[in-house]
Amino acid sequence: MSNYWLDIENTIQNGEVTVPAEYASKVKSDNGTTTITLSTADELKKYKDLLDSGAINQAEYDAKKKQILGL
Repeated sequence: MSNYWLDIENTIQNGEVTVPAEYASKVKSDNGTTTITLSTADELKKYKDLLDSGAINQAEYDAKKKQILGL
């Protein structure tokens, strides 16, 4: 389950799920596709919410946080 976040990103990109408005900082159409850009704070909040809900564990959250922050 350590690659769970990749599955989430793929499902969003494939249009299988939608990103709630509170997480999307910019949505634009480009050649019929939708691109969602999240701020660093939005990204961290998204993964913190996943941690709090039990969808990912603390180690997965910490790894993603380091990646997002470029540490």
